[in-house]
Amino acid sequence: MDNRTSSEIHAKLEAAITEWQNQATAAQTTLTKQIQGAKEQLDGILKEASLSGYGPEKLASALRAELRALKQSTETADSQLSKLRERVTELEATAGEREESLRDAKQRVAQLEQSTAERADAGQAARRRVTELEAAASDRDEQLEAEKRRATELERALSEQKDAAQKLEKRLSQSDRNLAASKAEVEKAQDEVRAQKAASEKAADLKAQLQAERERAIELEERLREETAKGTKSALAQQLAEAVKAREELHKEMVGLRIEMDRLRRVNAELSGVGVVPPDEVEEALGVSGQDHQGKKRQIGEILVEAGSITREQLEIALEEQRGSPAKHLGSILVEREFTTEEVVAQALASQCKLPFVRLHEKSVSPEAVELVSFRLANLHSCVPLSVTESTLVLAMVNPFDLVAIEDVERASSRNVEPVVAVASEVRSAIGRHYLST
Repeated sequence: MDNRTSSEIHAKLEAAITEWQNQATAAQTTLTKQIQGAKEQLDGILKEASLSGYGPEKLASALRAELRALKQSTETADSQLSKLRERVTELEATAGEREESLRDAKQRVAQLEQSTAERADAGQAARRRVTELEAAASDRDEQLEAEKRRATELERALSEQKDAAQKLEKRLSQSDRNLAASKAEVEKAQDEVRAQKAASEKAADLKAQLQAERERAIELEERLREETAKGTKSALAQQLAEAVKAREELHKEMVGLRIEMDRLRRVNAELSGVGVVPPDEVEEALGVSGQDHQGKKRQIGEILVEAGSITREQLEIALEEQRGSPAKHLGSILVEREFTTEEVVAQALASQCKLPFVRLHEKSVSPEAVELVSFRLANLHSCVPLSVTESTLVLAMVNPFDLVAIEDVERASSRNVEPVVAVASEVRSAIGRHYLST
C-alpha cells in the first residue's frame, strides 16, 4: 500500500463523517423547525378557537390531536436523531479504528519502503558487484587469451629457434666441410701460384730465347741476302731454316705456357674473389703495350705478334681470311684457327683500349646490376653488368669499341657506363647463368 492509497482512504472517511454530521445537524434543525411550527399551529388554533367560539372540549380534542401528531413527529425525529447519533458514534469509532489501522498501515508501508530501499540498495550493490565480477571475468578472459597468444608465439618462436638451430647445425657442418674444402683449395692455390711463378719465369726465359732467335733469324736473313748476292746461300739457308724451326717450337711452347698462365690466373681470381686486372698489369702479363709511344692504338695483330702469342705467318693467314669475311673479327679468326686463346685476345684488346681486363666467375656479377640491364640488351651487345653505384655501372664487354651498346645501357640504367674487357665465352656463360637460369 503506498502513500497515495492511504491518503485517499483517509480523505473518504473524513468526507463520510462530515456528511453524517451534516445530516444530524440538518435533522436537528428540521425537528426544531417542526416544534416551532407546532407551537405556531397551536397558537393559531387557540386564536382561531377564541375567534370562532369553539367550546373547550372541541378545542381540547383538536389540541390533543395536534399534540399527538406533534408527539409522533417529535418521537420520529428523536428516533431518527438517536439513530443518527449512534451512526455518528459508530462512524467515529470506526474512523478511530481505521485511523489506527491507517497509522499501522503507514508504519508498515514505511517499513516496507525502508525494506524495499534496503533491498534496492542491496540489489544495486549486487548489480555493481556483478558488473565488477563480469569486468574481472572479462579481464581474466582477455588475460587468458593474451596468455594463449603468448604461449602460441612462444611455441612458434621455439619451433623457429629449433629450426634455426637445426639450420645452424647444418650450416656449421657445411662450414666445416667448406673449411676443409677451402683448406684444400688454398693448398691447391698455393701450388697453382708456385706453378704460375715457375711458368712466368720459364715464359720470361722462353721470351728471351725467342727474342734471341728472332735477332738471330734477322741476322741470318741479312746474311742470306748477302750470300744470295754472292751466289753462296745453301749453308746459310739451312741455318736460317733451323732458326725458323727453333723459333716456331719456342713459339708453341710460349703459347702453351701462356695458356697455362691464363688458367692459373683464372683459378687464382676465382679463389680470391677478385677478377678485375688493371691495364698496367694486363700489359705486364702480355709483355707489350697496346699503344705506341705517341699514345696511338696499335693493331691487335701487331700486339699479339710482339707478345709472342702468334707468328707473323699466322697473322697473315688470319688477315687473308678476314679480307674474305669482313664481318668477322680478327681475334675470332685467330681463336677459331687455334693460333691463340680467347684470354690472350681479350687481354690484347684491353691493352689496346687501356681498359681493365676481368675474369667472370660466380661472384663477379651483382644482382642489383643485373636488374638494371635487360636480357635483350645483354644478349644483343654481348655484355653483362658487374656492379652498380648511384652514378656508375661497370659493364663487362666483348667489344669495348661498341659505342651503341654503351649508349643503350646508359639509357636503360640511367648511369654512366665504365667498360671492362671480358672473354666472349665467359660473357655468354654469365648471361645464361644470371638471365636464363630462373
